[in-house]
Amino acid sequence: MMRGLFPMTLMMASLLATTAFGGQGAARPTDQAEFLIVEGLTVDAQGNTVIPAKADPDTKLYYRRSGKPVLAPDGRAVTAATFAAAAGTAEATCVPSGTRVELHLSGLIPNADYRLWLILFKEPGFDLGPPPDMSNAIGEGALGERGRSGNSFKASPAGEATVALVQPPGPMSETLPPAFANEPAGACLVTDAFEWHVVGAFQQPDQPSGSDVGPPLFFPETAVEQFVFIFKK
Repeated sequence: MMRGLFPMTLMMASLLATTAFGGQGAARPTDQAEFLIVEGLTVDAQGNTVIPAKADPDTKLYYRRSGKPVLAPDGRAVTAATFAAAAGTAEATCVPSGTRVELHLSGLIPNADYRLWLILFKEPGFDLGPPPDMSNAIGEGALGERGRSGNSFKASPAGEATVALVQPPGPMSETLPPAFANEPAGACLVTDAFEWHVVGAFQQPDQPSGSDVGPPLFFPETAVEQFVFIFKK
């Protein structure tokens, strides 16, 4: 079921399964996530909050944090309908090197460069609110083994993508604000984390990318959060 989300990430869901692993036929835990469109970070030209899935489809979006228009790679304005069209599924699996996360996405901004960010939460997790409550966030970083230099992918001209990354255990790539801790990722997020989010943000034209740029929360003009996958015990 698709739902909306306020600020930086979202909330809820999880389904446990097992699948054969390795030649010995041992079981590896597998987790599936709920997909949500980010809400609360897009506004109209007058600064009024726009919930993309419920707004006039032709409403041109602006990013709340920067006040600037939300743009596609070709410079065209992103509308509410275009923003809300994203959909996807995700599966996380414990592997020897950490947590393998595989995403299947459609309805993305065509040809846009996306980056994936991981956020960890302690119990009782993220509270959608309103107002949303991020006080239980305990760690954030680029998803994958290569940190900021390896958490990106490009949507196809049809707005589709399949991405698979492995999150290793250990320190996260970012430092959360002082109010939060900065916990490392566990050996496998499926079994070790109470709740964790994978947030997808698409780059804005003519903005820097790569290892020098972190999450939109700290670099608000570089990218716009569009979707989130929520894994929760």
